[in-house]
Amino acid sequence: RMRQAEAAEARHRAEQLERSSSQQAERIRLLEARARSEAERRAQEAGSGGPASGAGALGPGEEAPQDASAALAEEVAMHRLQSQDLRQRLSSTEAELGQAREELSCAEL
Repeated sequence: RMRQAEAAEARHRAEQLERSSSQQAERIRLLEARARSEAERRAQEAGSGGPASGAGALGPGEEAPQDASAALAEEVAMHRLQSQDLRQRLSSTEAELGQAREELSCAEL
């Protein structure tokens, strides 16, 4: 009876960790997709003479090309840091999940 309770608890923990792991992986995927689309949008604007290219006279609130590229570089660096942080969390969650699965298999014996 005690074994059954331990197995149920370990199973529940493993299920929670699996959900957490897949949520973290999805957040990483979305963050990377957003960073890619933002970089593509800015590259298109720069190529088509849009606001990010600095073509023509700068109106209020428009950035000079150097400012735009510096802002983009900063944004890319921020996305990389967020992605690294999420990957580290995902890695530790997956390690916990492996441990929980091990406990579950021991409890089910």
